[in-house]
Amino acid sequence: MAYTAISNWLHALRGPVLKVPLRERALEIFGKREYTTEFPEPEKCLDHKGFGGPLFEKRADFYELIWAFPTDPPLLNARFSRFSPGDQSTSLSSGDILLVVENSATYTSLVRRLRELEYQHRIGCVAWGVGRSFTASVRSITTHHGADGQARAQFREIRYFGDVDVSGLEIPLKAMDAAVGLGLKLVPTRVLYRDLITVGTPLPGKECSRTREEADALVNWLGETHHFEPVVDVLVKGERWAQEGVGLRHLSSTNDWLADMR
Repeated sequence: MAYTAISNWLHALRGPVLKVPLRERALEIFGKREYTTEFPEPEKCLDHKGFGGPLFEKRADFYELIWAFPTDPPLLNARFSRFSPGDQSTSLSSGDILLVVENSATYTSLVRRLRELEYQHRIGCVAWGVGRSFTASVRSITTHHGADGQARAQFREIRYFGDVDVSGLEIPLKAMDAAVGLGLKLVPTRVLYRDLITVGTPLPGKECSRTREEADALVNWLGETHHFEPVVDVLVKGERWAQEGVGLRHLSSTNDWLADMR
């Protein structure tokens, strides 16, 4: 089945292909309803493994074949909680928005794209949320100290972008109280979420379905209810949009996703 999916993807290619993170390419290749039984989490199906046979024996050659590269999670250390622009590779400017991204592949794509842009925005730093860990690590976002030794708040807002599924929406909701305690607003990156449900494909997930009332409560966090009505039906069915559906290729095709971060 893996060979069939890759062959079908290769034969369907038209025009130049952008090299993208491995999980984004895996979702593109295997993220179709006919493959859901074999690959229930398609974005992860190429992580550290092959499917046997010569195609997967040499990983570097295989990555070249599918125009992809593996992404290593960013290293977290003691300085990470200070978010000092001079010390952190994820710091981009003196902006007052901290952009938190649930998954490491999307984190990588957003950082790469933001470094290429000469576009006005307020993103000062991009952080990897490490999935559910963010509900606790949000408390480590503190003030930083300027040259005069005085503590100053660097960020005014946290913008969050994650999977559109039950856990992906529960994570920021559970982190909101801690953010408020730090004097920060935690709000969704609405344009990125809208792009995800527009260009991505909802597929069966591993989480239990929710009642319509429970789904409504989760989706309300996204705001602009008329844009996110399809999400309620997807959660009720127990399906999801994987965050990697908005990948480097999409981020490189438009700057509209920065519209609510200026």
